[in-house]
Amino acid sequence: MKIEINNSKTLVIPEQNLIIKHNRLYNTVTKDYEALDGDKIQFCIKNDQGTRTWIGGVVEGYTCNRRIKLKGVNELYAAMENVGRVIEHLSTITDTDYVGEEDAEKIEEEDWEAILS
Repeated sequence: MKIEINNSKTLVIPEQNLIIKHNRLYNTVTKDYEALDGDKIQFCIKNDQGTRTWIGGVVEGYTCNRRIKLKGVNELYAAMENVGRVIEHLSTITDTDYVGEEDAEKIEEEDWEAILS
């Protein structure tokens, strides 16, 4: 699926478990909202010494479950399992080619109305 963020940046989202819900990126597996490019995030990782460390920054691209990429950082992070993330949603999905269940039902209903008329 393609999404446009803040009327300017377009992202291609290949993961089938990520959908648009209430104009946000939603993960159907984790039942949680994901962060978009420009959103602020804080999350917990295990550092090289095996200690829990909270880090944060601005998301580059989008998050998908534990996978997090921050702007200005070359590393791709894997957030710890069963430890929440704190997301400050600053970006908005302004356009998408995603057709959700509600939209699909509406389109099907409109198609039937056109056939029957």
